[in-house]
Amino acid sequence: MNIAILFLYFNLYFVSSRFCTDSKKGICEVDDLGGWCYHNITSNEYSCDDNNFCTNKENLKGRTNFGGCYKSGDSEESTECCCNKGELCNLAMMVAQSEGNDDLQKCYYANEKSNEETVVYKECVEPYCLVYMEKDVIGTTSRVFHGCESKTIFRYKTSKIENDIYGNNTNWDEFEKIVENPRCSRILDLVEPNENGTKIGCIDTNYVHNGIEKKGKYCCCKGTDFCNEGIHWSHQTVSFDFSSEINSSVKSKISTLILMIIAFIIKMSE
Repeated sequence: MNIAILFLYFNLYFVSSRFCTDSKKGICEVDDLGGWCYHNITSNEYSCDDNNFCTNKENLKGRTNFGGCYKSGDSEESTECCCNKGELCNLAMMVAQSEGNDDLQKCYYANEKSNEETVVYKECVEPYCLVYMEKDVIGTTSRVFHGCESKTIFRYKTSKIENDIYGNNTNWDEFEKIVENPRCSRILDLVEPNENGTKIGCIDTNYVHNGIEKKGKYCCCKGTDFCNEGIHWSHQTVSFDFSSEINSSVKSKISTLILMIIAFIIKMSE
């Protein structure tokens, strides 16, 4: 194995990334060595420490497997939080103390398929719940997935990376159409809350998968617990400009292609 291959191998396996919850993108990535996940309790912002609040704190430099909150400016309470322990740790910190947190709600978490038994998981707790429905335009095959936004994107990303490297995880395929849709924060900006104070927004999609024409419906909600459990095909849709999402999807596919090339080079060198 030459030096170039060794370098690629080192970067792929030893300089790994870690995922954080992100208010706008669903999730984001930071370097596992020195990267920080961030959350602002006051503004409910989640990010990969975009403004370097955590990075610039002297008492955090070199710390690992850490999570804590700090005062900022003239604030008398610790409202800006940093962590680098585990995946989506900035969300996990808030879920652990979610009682009374109006930004979080419980979401119904299940996968229903017309040709399989429904699988129901323990509810997830996040800022946004989602539902994704799809069915054949001609035929009887259908599927309904209920879940949480960040956790769903995380499952897609990690299973896709694992499959690209080892070729043994095809679970990503079930989540690809979900991830290609706009983020919940953008969809719900277009709707008003209902009488219960809950926002529900849906968009319709049509596509061809493996030569089969399919119809899809993607919905997000925020407000009451399990707001995603009772959403159906008949729910009203909103108009949405997909141009920016298409550009984002192209960038994501380019990143995935680069990863696949690296994995291929490594396999060829073995």
